Amino acid sequence: MLTVDGHTAVDAAHIVPWSVSHNDDPCNGMALCRLCHWTFDEGLLGVSPRYAVLLGRQLAQSPNVAGHLLTLE
Repeated sequence: MLTVDGHTAVDAAHIVPWSVSHNDDPCNGMALCRLCHWTFDEGLLGVSPRYAVLLGRQLAQSPNVAGHLLTLE
C-alpha cells in the first residue's frame, strides 16, 4: 500500500531484533503499520513463540490512550 507521496504504509519488522539475531528469514518478520512497528520496538507489544500478539501491561495504563492497539491481543 502506497501513500499519495509514494511512501509505504506497511513496515517490515524483525521479531527478534536484527542486532541480536542477524536473522532476515521471513519467519523472523512481520508486516506492521508504522504505529504498531514503533510500539513493538518500544516493547509495548510483543510476540509469543507461537506468534501470538502480546500486549505490554504499560500499554493499557493511564495516560496512554492505546485505542485499537488493545484489540490486537
